[in-house]
Amino acid sequence: MELNDNEAIKKIEFKGYEENFSTGYWSYDVILNDKITISFLVRGLGGELLVETYKGGILKFLETNKKYNNGSAEVIYAK
Repeated sequence: MELNDNEAIKKIEFKGYEENFSTGYWSYDVILNDKITISFLVRGLGGELLVETYKGGILKFLETNKKYNNGSAEVIYAK
């Protein structure tokens, strides 16, 4: 995923998560770089990823396994 104008992802903050036992999906609410809010669903490890909503910027989804930031993004997990 790339942000506005190829901006690097510097901070990923997980605000909340929840498992839906009937569907097998996990839902996550995340804030990227303190300004882009994104909600997505994940089914299984390495499985399907569905973006439900996002606001605050432009996201470009890439068809690649290329790693960005060399893993240097700050990650904050929900409690």
